[in-house]
Amino acid sequence: MRTGNWALARLARAGVALMLAITAAGLAGPARAQGLLDIAYDPAVPTLEQVVGHPTGAAITRPEDIVRYLEALEKAAPERVRIVRYARSWQGRPLIYAVIAAPATIARLDAVKQDVARLSAGAALSPAETRALIDRTPAVAWLGFGIHGDEITPPDSALALAYHLLAARGDPLVDRILAETVVIIDPAQNPDGRTRFVHSFSEALGLAPQPDRYTAEHDQPWPGGRFNHYLFDMNRDWFSATQPETRGRVAAFREWNPVVFVDSHEMGGDSTYYFAPAADPYNPLIAQSQRRTQELFGRNRGAWFDRLGIPYFTREVYDAFYPGYGDMWPTLNGSIATTFEQGSPRGLVFERRNGELLSYRDGVFNNFVAALATLETLAGNRDRLLNEYAAYRRAAVEEGARAGDRYYVFDRAVRRGQAERLAATLAAQGIAVSRLPAGTACGRNYPQGMLVVDKAQPTGRLARALLDRNVALPADFVARQEERRKAGLEHMLYDVTAWALPLMEGVAITSCRGVDLA
Repeated sequence: MRTGNWALARLARAGVALMLAITAAGLAGPARAQGLLDIAYDPAVPTLEQVVGHPTGAAITRPEDIVRYLEALEKAAPERVRIVRYARSWQGRPLIYAVIAAPATIARLDAVKQDVARLSAGAALSPAETRALIDRTPAVAWLGFGIHGDEITPPDSALALAYHLLAARGDPLVDRILAETVVIIDPAQNPDGRTRFVHSFSEALGLAPQPDRYTAEHDQPWPGGRFNHYLFDMNRDWFSATQPETRGRVAAFREWNPVVFVDSHEMGGDSTYYFAPAADPYNPLIAQSQRRTQELFGRNRGAWFDRLGIPYFTREVYDAFYPGYGDMWPTLNGSIATTFEQGSPRGLVFERRNGELLSYRDGVFNNFVAALATLETLAGNRDRLLNEYAAYRRAAVEEGARAGDRYYVFDRAVRRGQAERLAATLAAQGIAVSRLPAGTACGRNYPQGMLVVDKAQPTGRLARALLDRNVALPADFVARQEERRKAGLEHMLYDVTAWALPLMEGVAITSCRGVDLA
């Protein structure tokens, strides 16, 4: 609990570094800013208003301006930030991320990636090797914003966070985050959908924003901004990787091996704010250590929100079962991953059913607070998080080696094209697939050869989640759902409960203990 105690002590001091650029970036009104203006910001680092023309939270920043602003930050502070273009959307828009860290870390990013890759490899390192690696390796956090284009506040929160980390002067929390971590900010995961939303909102906006939910500015014309160009929900695409945006993101994830992953979303405007721990059911392949560490992160976020009077909830609605989400796929790779859900104004102001007004600025600020609290927990528990990450990957190898059905075998004679496509999909997300010639395996003859996946690999738990015919829901959860059904109540599942890729592709697959991979 070192981080939690340290956080509470900081929260008691002059408002902490909570308010970020309250005057410089305009994230909160005067009532919130009162007494919390002791943070100095470097005038050499430009604000969003200086580059784009509006203060943070005052307007919905367009995707091209998001890129322009982050490039301006890189120009102002090249020793602490790098901008990487990792993909292009279907409509040709760049997808970028910003890498932010201390100058000494930025100067050796390739070495950092190599060290994290060693920790992620699942090898049984000696205690001395592990200690040396962890002592010199910052923990990588990937913060993803706005995978649904009409979930609009997260990308502006990303810009506020980047500015705060680069412009805050003499703030102990920011200094510690930069020293102990590498922060990757993926600011706009769906630029095509966001562009569609901003266009329709701008077309409908009158002389002043209207809070009434039934006004035109809150009514997106079909198809809305949620989806990408081909109307695909990319928060269900993580393991299928059918979209170029997803493929680029998965490749970048594998390059960095983040120990913490945030997927920042919005929900209906009448709701408040959600962060993990998640609701039941939990996927059985999630480690108990991951669940305990989620509690650690959740308690610290709660402390920040309590201090600021921001309402929130946990353990409701959003479960941790289906592996296609932006929190679950990283979790099954070993990360401590979470979804953020901010009630959405779907514009600049929204009147909730209880009469409260939710502003765009409020949503941007809340996302910023949740992200900064997450980075504080990571920075204060770097050793623990790196150790747990390495242990998760190593345990996956050891479990697979002990399994009675260690190997998955695909028959290349049955729907060969689909079998090859499935193998390529698995390989693209880091699951090793071996190609064997004609022979015998699992008591069967494969005259046209076979494709084999060994569970004894650091991505073995992800492979099990994707290839097993059934991932069982926890028995106690199923019992509760039966009780609810008998009482005429709805079930508590959020989304998909079945997704086996071999069934989807119609591929013949078997599993057994012994396959000669030589």
